[in-house]
Amino acid sequence: MDTAQSLAFRKLLTEAVKRGASDVHLTIGAYPMVRVDGLLRPLSSEEIITEQYVNTVIESILNPAHKERLTRDRDVVFTTVFDEKIRSKVHVFYQEGFPVLSFHFFSMTVQTPQELGIDLNVERFVSAKSGLLIITGPRGSGRTTLTVGILEHINRTQSVHIMTIEDPIEYNLNGNRSMIVQREVGSDVPTIENGLSGAGQEDVDILYVSDVKHADQMRAILELANSGMFVIVVFNTDSSAMALEKIVSFFGSNEQPHIRNLVAESLKGVIVQFLLPKIGGGVVGIHEVLLNNASAKTLIMSDKLNQISQLIKVSRAEGMTSIDHELALRIRNNEILPEHARMIAQDQQTLDTLMRT
Repeated sequence: MDTAQSLAFRKLLTEAVKRGASDVHLTIGAYPMVRVDGLLRPLSSEEIITEQYVNTVIESILNPAHKERLTRDRDVVFTTVFDEKIRSKVHVFYQEGFPVLSFHFFSMTVQTPQELGIDLNVERFVSAKSGLLIITGPRGSGRTTLTVGILEHINRTQSVHIMTIEDPIEYNLNGNRSMIVQREVGSDVPTIENGLSGAGQEDVDILYVSDVKHADQMRAILELANSGMFVIVVFNTDSSAMALEKIVSFFGSNEQPHIRNLVAESLKGVIVQFLLPKIGGGVVGIHEVLLNNASAKTLIMSDKLNQISQLIKVSRAEGMTSIDHELALRIRNNEILPEHARMIAQDQQTLDTLMRT
């Protein structure tokens, strides 16, 4: 990249970060798009993105391994740091034969859920010595930030061995009271399966897996969670019930009863996170929390996952949280707008009723 283009590209990223952007998208023939407070908007003060510009950026920021993967798969994801101050996950892919660049920014420092302003009783999830914790939510909902925040809380409060299997590594964790080993798929370990096998042979207390794509991976995770390891996994779903359904759906019908029993026995809980624009600027985390009590276990084992949402609604006294209850609370506290809340409400009528109480 020549000096002028390099300066323009760095200026674009710096300007986006200054505006509080979480993401930048560069698509040929359009203005750069930024996501601020959860909303996507064009940077019309910038020039229209050209194919030459995108190709030049790609050439300058991809290393030989990334370029090889992009050529082979037409898709590559990695993390990098620009100017020693902007940490970003970079996604390069093709659309109608032309390359597209997306950048998702991370903080250079890792914060606990409390420091992030997330009102979750983390201890109820991490005090156990084994089991499964699921973190889920739509893409862009801060699932990884929340998960790494939980790991950092453990790092500061417990003396344990934490291992991560990530594709790619998004945050760098430094050991405090805990020992931390981060393994990136493709550079530190060939596949997730290899990483899971290695974790089972090591003296690991807590394992974080950033993505699960098929049955073999999920089976290994459930075996580890049921054999003395605390495992945290991240999914892309919109509810606790959908996350549990996704796990079961990895497997054939003959194996599903056994898998439901494994999940019922190992599950500690599910945290669903959404991000909504906050009145006055910024974003607010909205959460659904499922705790695996006796009723939840029964529903999981008997294949009645469609009743999980109702169980959460009637179990507030036990510490569970429904999306609609939290949305109503945030509206009453003047933190979010009703129209934004309705975008993710599970039941509009329930939300309207709760808003009036």
